[in-house]
Amino acid sequence: MNQQNGMQSGGEALSGALHRALTVAADLGQVLASFDDYLVIAAEDRPLVPMVVPEWGGRTVLLRALSSRDRDEWTVRLMRDEPFEMDDGLRRAAEKRLTYGDRMLGANALLVARSIVGPDGERIFSDDQVGFLEARNAAVINRLADRVLELNGWTPAARAAEAERTVAAFDAGKDGSSSPSDATSSG
Repeated sequence: MNQQNGMQSGGEALSGALHRALTVAADLGQVLASFDDYLVIAAEDRPLVPMVVPEWGGRTVLLRALSSRDRDEWTVRLMRDEPFEMDDGLRRAAEKRLTYGDRMLGANALLVARSIVGPDGERIFSDDQVGFLEARNAAVINRLADRVLELNGWTPAARAAEAERTVAAFDAGKDGSSSPSDATSSG
């Protein structure tokens, strides 16, 4: 009977720790409870960001962070997409044909092309039209690419800002009744 009480109090401790962890999570914002909840909030995770381009007649372009798929496709484009060659000599010959620098050619223009969208959120440039951007002023494309890298959290400053937002949200969610250390140390 004593062992059963021990298991029950262990279960209660686990339940209490879980409750405290969920309370902290709920204090930080609403807990995602279903796919329907996700559908409601997911539309807001890639907002349109305007950027004026003086060199393009002062026009404003709308930039949007890449989707997960676009990011993966852009990343894969930078990697060698040749099949792996088991023969060491043939592999070295293949590696000499396509360098990292070769794969980087046009990378910024492709990144920008995948991020410039119209007011409807749809891409303006197709991958086949990247050459038009490659022929433009490098300073403009680099400025746009830098902003896109920031939107996607790929710069140290963007990662630091995201960490600060997370800490601020966590601190704002504390109500004094529980903390992450309470949730992990009391169970």
